[in-house]
Amino acid sequence: FENYLFRDFNSKNINQINSTNLFPKIISKIFRDSGWAWYKYLEESIYNEIKKKGFPDLIISSGSPFLQFYLCYKLKKKFNIPYFIDYRDPWTNNPESYKVNFLLKLIPKFIETKVNQNADGIIGISKGHCNAILSSKPKLVLYNLPDKEYIDKLKNITSNIQVNRNEELVLSLTGTLYSYQKLDSFCEAIKNLDEFYKDKIKVKYCGSSWNYVDQVFKKYNISNNLINYKFIKKIDAIKMVKESDISLSIISCSRDFSNIAMKGEITTKIFDYISLGKMILNITYDDYEIVELIREIGYENILNISPNNTYKIEQSLIRFAKEKLKYKVIKNLGSNDFNGMIEKGNQGFIELERKINHKLG
Repeated sequence: FENYLFRDFNSKNINQINSTNLFPKIISKIFRDSGWAWYKYLEESIYNEIKKKGFPDLIISSGSPFLQFYLCYKLKKKFNIPYFIDYRDPWTNNPESYKVNFLLKLIPKFIETKVNQNADGIIGISKGHCNAILSSKPKLVLYNLPDKEYIDKLKNITSNIQVNRNEELVLSLTGTLYSYQKLDSFCEAIKNLDEFYKDKIKVKYCGSSWNYVDQVFKKYNISNNLINYKFIKKIDAIKMVKESDISLSIISCSRDFSNIAMKGEITTKIFDYISLGKMILNITYDDYEIVELIREIGYENILNISPNNTYKIEQSLIRFAKEKLKYKVIKNLGSNDFNGMIEKGNQGFIELERKINHKLG
């Protein structure tokens, strides 16, 4: 299976609607899982691969999409192949789709329960997410932490990039913003600034939420403070972050804990910021898991502010703007050492390796 791809990414027809995939695509829309669109082809190709090369020792499947987890269950039932499933997000308890009509979640909940009950290992990216996975089995928390190789790659990409040295305070924001990740308190804080400080602030954004970002800055009449790059290459986004004075992180603005996964929300981009040694303005509540995790890995160059504390955000921006005017740089709040992050990540992988070796005997 070393050269095996689960679908043909080079196919020109992969995203075109036709008589074969129309129904699966409709189902995908209803159940919010794109696995329905290509499940049949994945199943056929894996059976053909097994016929050619024999049985694998172990299957590891990562989602979302989640429907391939059910294929793992079927393969175990037919061939007794053990499988580990790796949840990058919760499935039916996903914070983004949690309040979808419960009738649309009946079948996905049934499938999730079935595949989890029969899994030989379940992995999640946070304690909160693991609690939201429908299974009473023990789960391994494997945080989305980068390894040393990835951190070195980021450092090499940005080795010749200088942090902004003019009097303007530049904040960077990247990636998708979900429905529970709002910019209102941050934008209101900028709006409330005296014109002198407001004119000194620029926010650079790139990512798929560019339309929302445009709208919310317009809502608070601060469009002049925004530079919206929309979609750019990953390498250019990394350079944009490196050049900025501060990286802005929006974890969650929600206090609706009817969904137990919410406090476990962790964005991967914050680990890129840490890897680059950035000063981070982290908008989230203190009782979220990400705050505890960053404390554990020992990164101190971060300021956590509750989303409802607009005044504190405003005062922090004034403080940073004053430092820029006086020193041309932002003073570190403490250590920007990322070695603790590498160590924490390695511990997770060591535990995963131990579980796999134990399962394979």
